Amino acid sequence: MAADGLGRDYADVRALDSLTLDVPAGALVGLLGPNGAGKTTAMLLLATLLAPTRGGARIFGHDVVRERAAVRRRLGLVFQETSVDGLLTVEENLRFAARLSGLAGREVRSAVTAAIARAGHRGRRARARLRRRP
Repeated sequence: MAADGLGRDYADVRALDSLTLDVPAGALVGLLGPNGAGKTTAMLLLATLLAPTRGGARIFGHDVVRERAAVRRRLGLVFQETSVDGLLTVEENLRFAARLSGLAGREVRSAVTAAIARAGHRGRRARARLRRRP
């Protein structure tokens, strides 16, 4: 993952000024900062859910603007607040996310099985603990 001067403005608000980073393959990264620092905006830009107003970024070598579909096929993203029903199982949540990503049929089953195997999640049918905080 790499970003060079990545930024986003909304009318008169600069949500993200200029993010520059280079993350080597296999690295784990935490994005920390105070409220309003641009963390969520950065993640939305990197995940192709929002278009940058300046700069650029590449995920797995794919440009986040010109190659959105390729980025989305390779990227998984979970935000702090859940947007999927907390009563769904882990497997059901993964299926839902796979369908949102444009997968269907066997592709969904294959992607879900692979994700569960990578995570070492044995309780496939156990209820996910995705309850919203009060």
